[in-house]
Amino acid sequence: RNLAVMVHIYNLSVWEDIYSYIKNLSNIEFDLYVNLASSDENNFQKLEYKNFINKLSKINICQNFYLTFSDNRGLDIGGFIISYIKMIDLGLNYNSILKIHTKSNDNWRFAMLYALLGSESIINNNLDLIKKEKVGMIGNDLIPLLSIVNKNSFRYISVYMNIFNVQFNNRGYFVPGTIFWIKGSILKHYFTKKNLNTCYNSFQKDYCGSKENRREGRPHAFERFFGMLVESNGKNSVRFDSNPQDYI
Repeated sequence: RNLAVMVHIYNLSVWEDIYSYIKNLSNIEFDLYVNLASSDENNFQKLEYKNFINKLSKINICQNFYLTFSDNRGLDIGGFIISYIKMIDLGLNYNSILKIHTKSNDNWRFAMLYALLGSESIINNNLDLIKKEKVGMIGNDLIPLLSIVNKNSFRYISVYMNIFNVQFNNRGYFVPGTIFWIKGSILKHYFTKKNLNTCYNSFQKDYCGSKENRREGRPHAFERFFGMLVESNGKNSVRFDSNPQDYI
């Protein structure tokens, strides 16, 4: 299939903002995956969640809609893994995948979402970019993979390189904030249900590590690891405002 939009939702109140951008895809065929995460699975039975799920069920701009649930594990990476495993279970593959989550920082979330889905022209440019053989991932900004990383994250990056059998060539970039557009073939090359479950189960539940509290760990390592997957696959991570003609 053409495009999968995978959305991880922890903060329900942010959904309307995210959906306002997803609606810009109304002229494009895509499947929508939504993963709801909560620290307590009993919350999914509460009226707030039931009403929210009912709202999701009425979405009519996508070809197919798939809903999953998870505990609060691995931040947005954990939710993305659950959606991707759902995709595997369905036996589906996509030319490209949009990874989105309810980033709490409003300004950063706006920048990341606008870069991918801000207007028809931006979407068309991203579609042209992701079709280029040399382009693997698109985001609003890029950080070199060799930039400063704390010891915890560095250690876990090495763990992921072993799990996914990735060779890193000491170059390339990653998209900070993990809202990006990525070639489906890259993830298919490395991701299996077994290694994804291994990663998901290794995530600490209710983890809230950050630079501020010096507890960056596995999820933050995976943020960089996406860029390594792209680089290892011989592709480039690029900004949304890149010219597709530069990657012929």
